[in-house]
Amino acid sequence: MAFEHKKSILLFACFVSVLILLSAWFTERNGGVDEPGLLNPPYMLKEYGVLTFPASAYGGLHDIPVVIHPPMHVGWIGLLWRMGIPPYYAEATPTAILFLLAILIVVYSGFPAPVKLGWLFAIGFLASSGDTLTLCFGTRPEGEVHATWFCGLLLLESGRLANWNLRRLFAGAFLLTWAAGTHYYAGPALLGVVVYMLWARRSLSPDEVRRPVLAMIAGGCLYGIPYLAFYILPYYNDIHRAISGSQGSGGIALSIERHMAMYKDWVQELYRPPFIRKAMSLGIPFWIVSTALLAAVRSTRGIALASLPLQLGLFFFAWHKMPYYFVHESVLLIAALAIALLVLGQNLITRYLPKQSQFYVPAAAAALGFLLVYGSPMLAQANFSLQQRFHEIEVAQAAGRRIMGPNARIGGHWWSWHAAGAAHWFDIEHDLSLKATLLDPDTYLSNLDALEISYEPDAQSIVNDWYAEGKLHLRGFFFGQSNVHLRTLQLSPGPKAPLLGYAVRNDQLYRFNEDAAGDHEVLSAICAVGAREDWNNPRAGQFSAALGLPPDSAGRAMWLVTVLAPRADMAPAGSVGQGCSAIARTRGTFVADDRRALVEWARHNDAPIHFYRDVDEMPGYRGVGLPPEAIPPAGAVRVENIIDLKGISATNDARLERTSVFRVTTVRAPGGFSAIIPVRNAETIAGPCWVVLRIRVIRGRVGFGAGVEGGGLIATTPGIAPSPEPQTVALKVPDFRAVRSIIVFNQQLYAGQADILDAAVMVSPPGNEGPH
Repeated sequence: MAFEHKKSILLFACFVSVLILLSAWFTERNGGVDEPGLLNPPYMLKEYGVLTFPASAYGGLHDIPVVIHPPMHVGWIGLLWRMGIPPYYAEATPTAILFLLAILIVVYSGFPAPVKLGWLFAIGFLASSGDTLTLCFGTRPEGEVHATWFCGLLLLESGRLANWNLRRLFAGAFLLTWAAGTHYYAGPALLGVVVYMLWARRSLSPDEVRRPVLAMIAGGCLYGIPYLAFYILPYYNDIHRAISGSQGSGGIALSIERHMAMYKDWVQELYRPPFIRKAMSLGIPFWIVSTALLAAVRSTRGIALASLPLQLGLFFFAWHKMPYYFVHESVLLIAALAIALLVLGQNLITRYLPKQSQFYVPAAAAALGFLLVYGSPMLAQANFSLQQRFHEIEVAQAAGRRIMGPNARIGGHWWSWHAAGAAHWFDIEHDLSLKATLLDPDTYLSNLDALEISYEPDAQSIVNDWYAEGKLHLRGFFFGQSNVHLRTLQLSPGPKAPLLGYAVRNDQLYRFNEDAAGDHEVLSAICAVGAREDWNNPRAGQFSAALGLPPDSAGRAMWLVTVLAPRADMAPAGSVGQGCSAIARTRGTFVADDRRALVEWARHNDAPIHFYRDVDEMPGYRGVGLPPEAIPPAGAVRVENIIDLKGISATNDARLERTSVFRVTTVRAPGGFSAIIPVRNAETIAGPCWVVLRIRVIRGRVGFGAGVEGGGLIATTPGIAPSPEPQTVALKVPDFRAVRSIIVFNQQLYAGQADILDAAVMVSPPGNEGPH
């Protein structure tokens, strides 16, 4: 290769490296709900030395290693954080290093100059696109998957081109296996190694093929054997449940249908890279085009075949589609198009303008560099300051600690654990989002200092209802600038305290302090969706968080909005809140604050967060009470000789202990039948009645129901939470005559335990048979 070509490629590689570093370490991250949520396992590794996920939804992964994704990516983040690297840099560093490695592999490979430029351009395209393509440098693992996949493919192909270089083949197989183990959907990437093994067997003699194949087997085993021994085999059942829970059921036809539907969605999403949107609008799967183009170039034919397993696995077998997964086929398409055009251009200029061919590579590198810079969304948002950047989650957490003070007991969603400012935290989704637990709101809330919520469009959330009804009042807030899920509210059930809140815009932190003479106002109001204000993209000088509510009487979808704005912008004089029904207004001052000082204060005064699976594990727990419908009606009469509590038996590997009470330890599966109590003489019960159990739940959530012939249930309770003392829980059964048993079942992702002290059927007294 001519010196000028080497120099141009080296300069272009340096330029692409700078784009990678800018994208990794100088830009704000969005990442949606996963960006704050998936920082929990690294936090646990940093604070407690274990890679668990206690903030995971519904508490099912509380005390086991991460299984929603393989733990490699979050493990790197946690190790770096534990070593003292702040989370913003710890998140990006592993993937950034891998992309820099890919650039080095390209530069020092035997690929022709146009092919090198094409690979480098694809990496630069990914960096310059920022999170419009995918968030490569956050807590999600797709960036690491792509970087290791690229490195593995490049090493294997460059090893083939270098007469089956053993070191490159070994390293390539190691990295391709690494990619396959970084996310479940990437598992088929491992078959790329098999492609090169078969190629070696076909192109080499029997004596020559042995060493290359053994090198690739050794490279794969170096990663694969520890991965199997320490992760897959010990936690296989948990992994299987996690994959089944996210994938659901489907088949090849459904996977293809959803893949192409995602293409159509991307075409409509204007923030996506324009070229990718236009390519998707053609309706041709990217893997068809990239495979054909790469196969047409002699030095990339191996990658054309070895890249197919990952892409075909996503296309045909991953019916749970995530936008993040499309990064691989999109970047490979860019690489294939760039390589094809560059190789074609070189062939044409060499044939028709041979004297100008020496300028081709420098000119191509310059043109490609211009394309990467022109209109780059990443560069438009990058902050080139050499001052340390803070992850916005750190700012939110520091603000939460200022608002709530020490030792706060807070419940929230799995993605809001760090922003809550809690010393003691649990996930509310099972109890409150699913409404899966019997509770009295006032009793439940008495166990907490606050509930912390963020952007929540779900109109069924009971927390939103409580906020709208005044059972909860606003105690504090944090309005982040990059991620709608970091627009958080602390809602308190206790006596109203002065409102304190923080907001960030253009990296400037502001503080709101309640003050009757202030020139700003915080408004809580119910507004129709689609009103003049866009609550998820407020105007400059305004900040807001929107929560979903059920439709109004006219069927209109409604928001519960909390908005901070200058008083002059507020209705009736201004536009903010026009047509809305106000719940609360708070005046105050709004002044600039020092973000750096706030975060440093939090770092020096931080105490590890304690995580609990459920509210009953929180300090000071006093029970959650029962709603009126779960309490036996006044005057109800007990009917004897109907429920045979002494005949209770365990089922489905549950455990039953017969002492002074009947203690049932449920199976782990949600809804899993765990004990059967026989019913006698059911036909003697005329009309509606109540099955009443005297029960004390010790842990988890346990329910019961009226079972009929064949194992069905005609009535069930929601989950019953632990209580300091036994509770008498009533279940109304409209027609008891078909009931053959009372079924006790689990209502959580982990095993529960309950003591059953008594069981009976109760009916309304004569003359009072009306509905309860």
